[in-house]
Amino acid sequence: MPISKELLTEKLKEFEHTASDYKKLSIVACKANIAVTIMDKNGNYIWINQSYTDIYGFSFEQLLVERGVSIFGQYTDPNIKIFFSKCILTKSTVVFEFYYTKRNGQKIWMQSILTPIIENGNVVQIVAIDSDITKLKEAEIEIRVQADVLNSANIKLEEHQEEILVQSELLRKANKELQDVIYNLKTLSEIGQQITSHLSAEKIIDTIYENVSLLMKSEVFSIGIFNSKQNSLEFLGTMEKGKKLSPYSYSLSEENRIAVQCFLMQKEIIISDFETEYLKYIKNRLAPVQGESPQSLIYLPLNTKEKQIGVITVQNFEKYTYSFYHLHLLRSISIYAAIALENADNFFQIEKQKQNITDSILYASRIQQALLPSTKLLSEHFSGYFIYWKPRDIVSGDFYWFAKVDDNILITAVDCTGHGVPGAFMSILGVAFLNEVILQRKILQPSEILNELRKMVKNALSKDEKQFTQSDGMDMAFCTLDLNTLELQYAGAHNPLFLFQKNEHLECKEVKPDKMPVAAHIRDNIPFTNHTFQLQKGDTFYLFSDGYPSQLGQKPTRQYSIKRLQETFTTIQNQEMEEQKISLQESLSFWQTTIPQLDDILIIGIKL
Repeated sequence: MPISKELLTEKLKEFEHTASDYKKLSIVACKANIAVTIMDKNGNYIWINQSYTDIYGFSFEQLLVERGVSIFGQYTDPNIKIFFSKCILTKSTVVFEFYYTKRNGQKIWMQSILTPIIENGNVVQIVAIDSDITKLKEAEIEIRVQADVLNSANIKLEEHQEEILVQSELLRKANKELQDVIYNLKTLSEIGQQITSHLSAEKIIDTIYENVSLLMKSEVFSIGIFNSKQNSLEFLGTMEKGKKLSPYSYSLSEENRIAVQCFLMQKEIIISDFETEYLKYIKNRLAPVQGESPQSLIYLPLNTKEKQIGVITVQNFEKYTYSFYHLHLLRSISIYAAIALENADNFFQIEKQKQNITDSILYASRIQQALLPSTKLLSEHFSGYFIYWKPRDIVSGDFYWFAKVDDNILITAVDCTGHGVPGAFMSILGVAFLNEVILQRKILQPSEILNELRKMVKNALSKDEKQFTQSDGMDMAFCTLDLNTLELQYAGAHNPLFLFQKNEHLECKEVKPDKMPVAAHIRDNIPFTNHTFQLQKGDTFYLFSDGYPSQLGQKPTRQYSIKRLQETFTTIQNQEMEEQKISLQESLSFWQTTIPQLDDILIIGIKL
């Protein structure tokens, strides 16, 4: 279905933003000769790597324009929706094959691995890893052709009744081989799906061994994986007579190893009598690092399109164990093995990179929390208080700040542009600006503080206009309380003040903010408004960001809302401040149901 210009622009901006967020991750993924697609849980495209374009012929923009914004528009196979839904519902990897027409009209067979990305128990994104299995399908066709040839031979034998007695034993063997070929043809695809469904090298090797041992005699089975740093082949799961041997490795300088010759020459090696045939490949016979010496063996190189993975081998202690039939079976399995091991390595690199990024963000979180003020000041000067601070991600774009200057306590709840890492960086900038304006320059009036902060934010972010937009900045509610007179001053940028004053009627007074941010804005020449109130002991006031009232819940398009938050505050006024915090947490949890947190949350409650 054609995509509108507006939707295309929106998706491209989303792609650019996602590409920025996955900058480090994409360095790994884009080098892989597999197509990697990241989608949201509805199947909408978020990001593709360069190999996607190389394989399918579509850039991200061409994909959206010509095939649609989601995976369901790209493929005509109705089973795609079934596989995608299965991945979401089971929260597990799903593997399937499909026939696809590239942008240039070429038709190819592909295998796709759908892997869910889970946060807080919910699937938030789907990663699709697509591999070209056209060569494997062509190999399957070759097997079918051979099967047809054998079947034709069987028919001819039946047509010549006079030869049946003479040829009966040959016919029996031909039928047996035909049955094996047909059976193995059916099972090879199932075996391939089992192998490629794993993303652990050890699990892949174990799965290959389990299946190979059912198809042929394999008293010894092993896979050597190429280690480019050590310039060696590492054998991690060698099986000999049903027992797993300890890991070992062969340096590629050991040219008298059959495994090394297979890898270096990229040549298939089949030996039926090792004692008489080994000199064809090596000059000197070396004893195995572990186990016994075999008499029959097959070594095959493991490769993908552009990458050398390693070698695979089956061995037996009897002579003349393996035929061309066994070689053909192992060839087919080796294709799956190479794809699976490459996928496993790519997944490992991506997970390693992801962990490094997460570790960095966790460290940034500790830095951010160290910048937040101690609540000791609040406990010394107020009868009660709470701070409900809940970042959506590891780090937050919302932060609180307070300080005592002379006989005044200044308190603010700040909501920086964005959340996560971008918001956290802005919060560090905000803390530095607050310290300068209030602690160094001694400006105490809330409206003047917001005016000065706006100037500083505009000046800081205008240095690189390409990186920042006019909306980059802060929303905030700021209060200054005179501890002697209990006079409260307030100024707000988008965020209001809720005030409960001690009187006969328990009512929540909402003090409206100015509808402009602490940032570059069309009205940034207008000063912020300063509000003044006379409080008394027992009065309560609240400052907060928009994260709590904007949370969706119950109905997916329905927000908690400012009005409902106001009603909640009124309901819990008779509770102690810490109990109020618990009530707010429970109310939000009940409202959210299964909908994830959408924004950072910050509420500050103060009771005089």
